[in-house]
Amino acid sequence: TAPGGAAARPAVPMGMAPGAVQQGAQQALPHASSVAGTAPGAPPAAATSARGGASNRIDPAQIPRATKKAAQGFASYLTRSASGVYNPPAAASDFVVQDVGNCSPRYMRPTLNQWPDRLELVSMCSMPMGLMVQPMASPAAGEEGLAVVDMGQAGPLRCVRCKAYVNPYFRFFEQGRRYTCNFCGAQGDVPTQYACALGADGRRLDAAERPELCRGSVDFVAPEAYMVRPPMPPVFFFLLDASHQSVSSGAFENACRSIKQLLGEIPQPDRARVGFATYDRAIHFFSLKAGQTQPSMLVVPDIKQVYAPCPQYLLGKLEDCREMLEELLDSLPAMHKVAPPAEAALGSAVQAAFEALKPTGGRLFVLASAMPSVGLGVLKNRAVNVAADTAHKLAAPADVTYFRMGQACAEYQVCVDLYLTPQSYMDVASLLPLARETGGGVQLYSPYNPALDSPKLFNDLRWALVRPTALEGVLRVRTSSGLTVSDHYGHFCQRSATDLDLPQMDCDKALYVSIKHEERLPKDSEAAFQCALLYTTIEGQRRIRVHTLSLPVTEVLGNLYRGADLEAQTAFLMRDAARGTGSSAFKLLRERTFERTTNILFAYRKFCASSSSSGQLILPEALKLSPLYTLGLMKSPGLVGSDAKPDERSAWLARALTAGADRVAPMVYPCMYALQTVGPGAEASGADPAAALPAPSTLSSEHMLPTGVFLVEDGENAYLWVGAQADPAMVNDILGSPPQQVDPASFSLQRLGGPWSEAVNRAVNEVRRRRCSYLRLRLVRRGDALERNVFGMLVDDRSGAGMSYVESLCSFHRAIQAKYS
Repeated sequence: TAPGGAAARPAVPMGMAPGAVQQGAQQALPHASSVAGTAPGAPPAAATSARGGASNRIDPAQIPRATKKAAQGFASYLTRSASGVYNPPAAASDFVVQDVGNCSPRYMRPTLNQWPDRLELVSMCSMPMGLMVQPMASPAAGEEGLAVVDMGQAGPLRCVRCKAYVNPYFRFFEQGRRYTCNFCGAQGDVPTQYACALGADGRRLDAAERPELCRGSVDFVAPEAYMVRPPMPPVFFFLLDASHQSVSSGAFENACRSIKQLLGEIPQPDRARVGFATYDRAIHFFSLKAGQTQPSMLVVPDIKQVYAPCPQYLLGKLEDCREMLEELLDSLPAMHKVAPPAEAALGSAVQAAFEALKPTGGRLFVLASAMPSVGLGVLKNRAVNVAADTAHKLAAPADVTYFRMGQACAEYQVCVDLYLTPQSYMDVASLLPLARETGGGVQLYSPYNPALDSPKLFNDLRWALVRPTALEGVLRVRTSSGLTVSDHYGHFCQRSATDLDLPQMDCDKALYVSIKHEERLPKDSEAAFQCALLYTTIEGQRRIRVHTLSLPVTEVLGNLYRGADLEAQTAFLMRDAARGTGSSAFKLLRERTFERTTNILFAYRKFCASSSSSGQLILPEALKLSPLYTLGLMKSPGLVGSDAKPDERSAWLARALTAGADRVAPMVYPCMYALQTVGPGAEASGADPAAALPAPSTLSSEHMLPTGVFLVEDGENAYLWVGAQADPAMVNDILGSPPQQVDPASFSLQRLGGPWSEAVNRAVNEVRRRRCSYLRLRLVRRGDALERNVFGMLVDDRSGAGMSYVESLCSFHRAIQAKYS
């Protein structure tokens, strides 16, 4: 099945209310004797600390671990209460949000849940100030969907000065005839038709009945004044690589078969319009003119001056031409099977498809296997004899061709999604701007294996078609007076300092927005943030989705650490590092990442825990896993350097720029599950999904028992590792035969009916549900070449990618002590 619904998240206790006194708010790690390795920028292992004694090794039994068992059931989280704003649960945990004035943390998650009142406080703590913004995020089971408010042609009430939308923090006075904006303090008149009397508490009498006055998130129906053209219909154009590499690998045939099966799942078939084209050294469009019994091929041989032939016939209404499309998809593999050309005019084909979509806009699905070798945007193999000190340059595009194409697509509301199925290097970094500038995504299946990748390709395509998606969007984030937006990270096209163009924005993609101070904030005030997304629904209605968040302002440094959000801050580190690739060496990026975390921990040690022993590494409770996540980021495919394949690195960096808060943790710290502990005694189908998985194991080879079967996953790839001494009966039940008789290249996990098989399938399906991704599952036996991939995900161990977790803590400790000297 395809992924669907909101990802489940392991539950954690709720944070404390602002200003509350927290017991045990810091993690003190006593040291044992001996030495560890060094981190980038840290003193040598043999150096002595500033406060005496040789460098020490931290006791592994007392260090923070990210291996908590997911609690069964869902925690309830109120976005606001009488005592203030509580820290939200961890993004990857299971919780149900009750919107009582602030938007859900699924939509906006700040790096700090108490906002510093001045720039000097930010400089002292060194923590990033910003928001994770995921405006189309799916609510969890049990949560209410967003209310839709229609205010007619007048549209929603907005501030006369800053244009903020009405929200629960607008203040009304003069019997409800005037308002004060909570963002800029401006006062304005309330339209007569919207006015309402006030109660004794100063609130409007109808506040509880109007979603925009009592909820942090709401969808407004946009009046005609918000439209420059009628809302676009859903348009889906599929561009398929028919070159020799695509046909011979099976990718072309699998793509045709998957699209045919998915035609029935395309939303709004009575309005949706669909088009197809293939390419090799020429481009082949297919006319879907009404009245035809079968599509006619229109060939574009000129790949230098490309065009869309008969563009009025290239898009057909799905409801009218579905049978014709099914016949076309059945015939395409045979049509291109005989002597397919080796050349691939990918750049020219994208340009021609864009010309076909110009009048309407829409979504362009590009399924490509070969590097563009003729026509526009020709690329060459840059990954030959690359020196370690120049490997980072492979993460930058070879030229600006695809960047310009992406910007042109964004201007006409065309979103490009890349599904890349190469057998070798394809230069994903150069193709990436097509997706980045248009709000699209990148899926890499390399090297493409039909047995392993066909199910994933099908499910990835299906999820892209059916998931909640906003079309032709424009997004802006507003802040209250004294604050301003300084930067944006993600996939979008930005033509002005404030607005982001998003040809499409789906429920899985998030932006990071950096905030900075312009002036000191008043004492006892609140910092307000509002994300407004003007978009078109798949049903063709123009709406304005508004998320509002109001946070308490503090002048106490300790409150900032109590209100710190680990996932949001890690998301910033990840995006900041991803943006730096291509222009900075990987070693410098790792050093900068290490230094950022060191500065945060040093500030806490100096200003909030100065009375603690110098022999202890003091970690704030909310950020106790920050050193672990920083280490995982430094050892990730995006920053590991020349050890990673360039295309895999570029695909990882694309995910890093768009990942939501709940996807951040597995990207830097994968999960490992000992499946031998869930076997026949696991709960039957229908039980709490969290029961399908055991507690995650520490990512260390010491915990990979030779008698066990382990699932290791990072949200995109998964490995089923079978120990050499695992129980043969258990392994046979899972695999259907002894592991030595199973070909890993063609392995596919099946439901074989036995108790172990059912338990393992439940566990894998639960992981896929949490990640909203089908995952590429591969079998790994002891001694297989793929073991290198598995061991590369064991962050706690020392490896060629870097130091161990214990060694990194020692390095952080030495670096902090060095700052005292």
